[in-house]
Amino acid sequence: MIQIEKKWIGDRNNCQNLGPVTGSSRLTFANFRGLFILTGVASTSSLL
Repeated sequence: MIQIEKKWIGDRNNCQNLGPVTGSSRLTFANFRGLFILTGVASTSSLL
């Protein structure tokens, strides 16, 4: 089992730190604006 884990996941002790960890940005309504517009247009056109 350990051999399979090392093959697929790799050696956890051999992890390279390639720089500082970047923070994640928060998801807001503006991130999904296009999706909401597309959904609204599709819903409205299906009702007509």
